[in-house]
Amino acid sequence: ETTAVPTAAVVLSSPPKNFFILSAHKYIPPVMEIVAEMPQTRVQGFLAAGHAAIITGWKIFERFVQRHRIPVVTGGFEPLDILAALVELLQLIRNRDIRVENAFPRCVTPEGNQQAQKLLWEVFQTEGGNWRGIAHVPNGNLRLRPKYAWVDAREWFEIDLPGFWEAAPSRLTQECICGNIMAGIANPQDCCLFGKECTPKNPVGACMVSSEGTCKIWYEYGGHVIIKEEVENESRSGRVL
Repeated sequence: ETTAVPTAAVVLSSPPKNFFILSAHKYIPPVMEIVAEMPQTRVQGFLAAGHAAIITGWKIFERFVQRHRIPVVTGGFEPLDILAALVELLQLIRNRDIRVENAFPRCVTPEGNQQAQKLLWEVFQTEGGNWRGIAHVPNGNLRLRPKYAWVDAREWFEIDLPGFWEAAPSRLTQECICGNIMAGIANPQDCCLFGKECTPKNPVGACMVSSEGTCKIWYEYGGHVIIKEEVENESRSGRVL
């Protein structure tokens, strides 16, 4: 949602005739549904990204919370913002308080940026699509509406997007468990490739590619064994870490 808004603004600003867009924009709420509905999920709460919530508003998560009985806290990106949001989320989980909490009130409002939403939905519509490392997500992609086909690269050029997914994966890719890691079902060290064939300099899966990827963060900032042992101990005791 965040980066799709300026893209929409450019489309509406009468760009030059040789300007085209190949949209890779995503829409967050549908993938939250996918994760919450996975039979093996261990997710007890969601820390919602503040930049997306600035656009959508925090009320967009209320139906999700009511449907899945999982609390959601919107948080910012400064270290103290993240810590404050995590503390709030842990308190909600511990107290079994199932609701949406806004821990980023200086930027996030209940209804969000309605002017930005107007731009977004004027230019884009949702459609199903594959998310790297996860699965097919219904309504998870943002595609240009038909009336803006004149800037849609997929309408002007031969781009075999399905072919990217249908190509036979390598042996290492088949062993990658990024989907389970991003869904909270597994930890990075549960992957047989982590720190061996898969490193930040030689990534196999999506989780090790991005600077925000779970595996890359886990790999670069240490404490892997300690964190895993603590998580396992807390899981066995039935307590919330």
